Amino acid sequence: MPNLDGQLTGTDASLIRIEVKLDSALASQIDHEARLRRIEEHGTATLQDRVSALERWRYALPTAAFLAICSIVGNVIIAVLK
Repeated sequence: MPNLDGQLTGTDASLIRIEVKLDSALASQIDHEARLRRIEEHGTATLQDRVSALERWRYALPTAAFLAICSIVGNVIIAVLK
Protein backbone atom coordinates (compact mmCIF):
# COMPACT_ATOMS: atom_id res chain seq x y z
CA MET A 1 0.00 0.00 0.00
CA PRO A 2 1.52 3.37 -0.91
CA ASN A 3 1.99 5.83 1.88
CA LEU A 4 1.03 9.50 1.65
CA ASP A 5 4.11 10.28 -0.48
CA GLY A 6 3.15 7.65 -3.06
CA GLN A 7 6.00 5.30 -2.11
CA LEU A 8 5.65 1.66 -1.17
CA THR A 9 6.21 0.69 2.42
CA GLY A 10 8.87 -1.86 3.32
CA THR A 11 6.31 -4.63 3.75
CA ASP A 12 4.72 -4.01 0.36
CA ALA A 13 8.10 -3.91 -1.39
CA SER A 14 9.06 -7.20 0.28
CA LEU A 15 5.77 -8.75 -0.76
CA ILE A 16 6.34 -7.73 -4.38
CA ARG A 17 9.86 -9.24 -4.33
CA ILE A 18 8.49 -12.49 -2.88
CA GLU A 19 5.77 -12.66 -5.55
CA VAL A 20 8.32 -12.12 -8.33
CA LYS A 21 10.60 -14.82 -6.94
CA LEU A 22 7.67 -17.20 -6.53
CA ASP A 23 6.54 -16.62 -10.12
CA SER A 24 10.03 -17.37 -11.46
CA ALA A 25 10.36 -20.47 -9.27
CA LEU A 26 7.03 -21.84 -10.47
CA ALA A 27 7.99 -21.22 -14.11
CA SER A 28 11.31 -23.04 -13.68
CA GLN A 29 9.56 -25.94 -11.91
CA ILE A 30 7.26 -26.44 -14.90
CA ASP A 31 10.30 -26.43 -17.21
CA HIS A 32 12.08 -28.90 -14.92
CA GLU A 33 9.13 -31.29 -14.91
CA ALA A 34 8.94 -31.18 -18.71
CA ARG A 35 12.66 -31.99 -18.96
CA LEU A 36 12.27 -34.90 -16.54
CA ARG A 37 9.40 -36.32 -18.57
CA ARG A 38 11.50 -36.15 -21.76
CA ILE A 39 14.37 -37.94 -20.02
CA GLU A 40 12.07 -40.64 -18.65
CA GLU A 41 10.49 -41.22 -22.05
CA HIS A 42 13.85 -41.45 -23.82
CA GLY A 43 15.36 -44.89 -24.30
CA THR A 44 13.40 -47.50 -22.42
CA ALA A 45 9.67 -47.65 -22.91
CA THR A 46 8.57 -50.00 -20.14
CA LEU A 47 9.52 -50.68 -16.57
CA GLN A 48 10.70 -54.17 -17.51
CA ASP A 49 13.14 -52.69 -20.05
CA ARG A 50 14.53 -50.36 -17.39
CA VAL A 51 14.92 -53.18 -14.87
CA SER A 52 16.66 -55.46 -17.37
CA ALA A 53 19.06 -52.65 -18.33
CA LEU A 54 19.95 -52.13 -14.67
CA GLU A 55 20.40 -55.87 -14.15
CA ARG A 56 22.83 -56.06 -17.06
CA TRP A 57 24.98 -53.42 -15.40
CA ARG A 58 24.67 -55.07 -12.01
CA TYR A 59 25.93 -58.39 -13.33
CA ALA A 60 28.78 -56.77 -15.27
CA LEU A 61 30.15 -54.76 -12.35
CA PRO A 62 31.74 -57.62 -10.32
CA THR A 63 33.59 -58.89 -13.39
CA ALA A 64 34.84 -55.43 -14.30
CA ALA A 65 35.91 -54.75 -10.71
CA PHE A 66 37.76 -58.09 -10.52
CA LEU A 67 39.61 -57.42 -13.78
CA ALA A 68 40.54 -53.91 -12.65
CA ILE A 69 41.95 -55.22 -9.36
CA CYS A 70 43.91 -57.93 -11.20
CA SER A 71 45.33 -55.31 -13.53
CA ILE A 72 46.42 -53.11 -10.63
CA VAL A 73 48.00 -56.02 -8.78
CA GLY A 74 49.79 -57.15 -11.94
CA ASN A 75 51.18 -53.68 -12.56
CA VAL A 76 52.38 -53.40 -8.96
CA ILE A 77 54.11 -56.81 -9.20
CA ILE A 78 55.80 -55.86 -12.46
CA ALA A 79 56.95 -52.53 -10.99
CA VAL A 80 58.37 -54.24 -7.89
CA LEU A 81 60.20 -56.93 -9.89
CA LYS A 82 62.00 -54.43 -12.13
